[in-house]
Amino acid sequence: MERKRLRSRLWDARTVPQMGDPLIGHTDWITSVVFSPDGKVLASGSTDKTVRLWDARTGAQLGDPLTGHTRSIWSIVFSPDGKVLASGSGDKTVRLWDPRTGAQLGDPLTGHTNGIMFVVFSPDGEVLASGSGDETVRLWDPRTGAQLGDPLTGHTEGIASVVFSPDSKVLAAESLYGAVRLWDTLTRQIYTGSLEISTVSKPHFKSNWISHGSRRLLWIPAHYWSMLTSTILFSHGRLVAHSGAMFIIIDVSDFLAP
Repeated sequence: MERKRLRSRLWDARTVPQMGDPLIGHTDWITSVVFSPDGKVLASGSTDKTVRLWDARTGAQLGDPLTGHTRSIWSIVFSPDGKVLASGSGDKTVRLWDPRTGAQLGDPLTGHTNGIMFVVFSPDGEVLASGSGDETVRLWDPRTGAQLGDPLTGHTEGIASVVFSPDSKVLAAESLYGAVRLWDTLTRQIYTGSLEISTVSKPHFKSNWISHGSRRLLWIPAHYWSMLTSTILFSHGRLVAHSGAMFIIIDVSDFLAP
């Protein structure tokens, strides 16, 4: 295997030039990278079953690799306060780590019956969600590791990505083939009722607005607009927009009010 496939690289987003040398250490494909909320640490997950932590300023590896998973790691995420790092793996478990010490926090979170493809914290940090090839999303208390309620079901394919709304009250999950479902995180109830597929219209060439009828709901930057694949407007006023690089939920009910 070519070593260039096993490297992480850092780039200055303002000027584009690469920052320093590639970050080398993993022995197989790197599947997920994420910065800590304060931007000081970069974490990388790999099919070599490890997570590595790097000093984002110097590129130096911080401590030993985080080991424990028995299959490839597909998703990693920091908690909003940066004190916990979660990793989801093909071994059907989620593991929680202290990024300051590299120690695993508690036992692995078990329950999924297929590999875990995506992990994400709610914006308030109170809930960790995991999406799996078993077609379910599970919610966890990141402080205790306890599962919160029953799995969220409804999809008929594996889960590719999961996201919380900014207020942490709604969770959306996208399947491998692009279907999107929403749940109320308090009641665990799936949003059903009437759905309306909103037309993505471009009333002006450079406007980049998602519109419903004559009402503008959401402006999308040009880079993402060109990749926008679908929008779904739910009857309760939640808008989900999806592209190859973006998956967001926004409450547009105020704009739909008479």
